[in-house]
Amino acid sequence: MRPSWITIGMVIAALAVHVITPLADALRFERLLMDDEPWRLFACHLVHFNTAHLFWNCLVFAVAGTLLEQRSSREFVITVGVTIIAIGPGLILGDPGLGTYCGLSGIGAACIASVAYRGVIDRANRTIWLIVAFLLISKITMEFLQPQPLLAGDTATFRSVPLAHAIGILAGVLSSSLFRVRPSDTDVGNLGLDSLAR
Repeated sequence: MRPSWITIGMVIAALAVHVITPLADALRFERLLMDDEPWRLFACHLVHFNTAHLFWNCLVFAVAGTLLEQRSSREFVITVGVTIIAIGPGLILGDPGLGTYCGLSGIGAACIASVAYRGVIDRANRTIWLIVAFLLISKITMEFLQPQPLLAGDTATFRSVPLAHAIGILAGVLSSSLFRVRPSDTDVGNLGLDSLAR
């Protein structure tokens, strides 16, 4: 298994941004600053509100990103790129009351959705990936029903943004559906998950 360098790099970047407060302040999604600082639309994913938010987002993204990048680095880059481009504008249009947003969770959701979608379509550990998809959709549904994030600590002072996760899922499925790579690349069982289905 080759190292998932892009995933590793993005996690390291998120950790660095978290400890450099001025950089985090300059990258966070802030609706009132978008006209003059449009880069916030796309760089906000590296920023996190607190340590718990950072930990859970990086953990999920590290696992899901590694699975996707191991399967196809090209698909990983396109999935992440499409998600980054889609989430910011999607939040501007779809959540007018949202003042601030940040985090890797939307990209993590896209990676999970991409791997799960291909696993279901290619019948590679299909039952496992159907369960993963169900859990992902259930989590987002719960977030739509309650204002507090599920995995950001008990003292979270920001509301969850399930729309970002929904956009990530759509971006992941769309990106995955556009690929026709070799079976050996799409066989999620090659990543060590085949033993889980036995």
